[in-house]
Amino acid sequence: MVENKIGEGRKEMAFEYGRRFAIMGVLSMLIGGAIIYFIREPVISLYKLSPSAADNLRKLMLVYACSSWLRVFNFMLFIGALRAGGDTRYAMFTELFSIWLIGVPSALIGGFVLHLPVYWVYALVLLEEVFKAVVIFRRFLSRKWIHDLVNLTGDQQPVSLSNPETVP
Repeated sequence: MVENKIGEGRKEMAFEYGRRFAIMGVLSMLIGGAIIYFIREPVISLYKLSPSAADNLRKLMLVYACSSWLRVFNFMLFIGALRAGGDTRYAMFTELFSIWLIGVPSALIGGFVLHLPVYWVYALVLLEEVFKAVVIFRRFLSRKWIHDLVNLTGDQQPVSLSNPETVP
């Protein structure tokens, strides 16, 4: 829907759709997170787990329940806005940077250096999501992600793999 509005030349409506979908996604996952929080014990009781494993699962589900809204917020802005708006390069570099310079090192340090329990390592990896949320939200608000690839003007040419003349 966002990219359709951009193609129609309605960039402000595209921005508004992106904003609305992000809000709806976050609200949905706040409800989903609450559900996950409250069904932890029934889910854990379905499996024959050691007390230690059950405790780890309980805490992992808690971390997930508390952070799922943040992941959905990022998904909505990354895929629903930036990629739909044609800002794929910015999204790709932000994703690569956050994974390899924040997420993976956080997991390695938390697990192998600090010897933290698995739920703390998972929480540390979520620092990547916090970073992405800040960076992508600023990009979203700037509206620099809105690229009208349908109605190009002037000397701009769409890149087409079927037409070698348009490939840079």
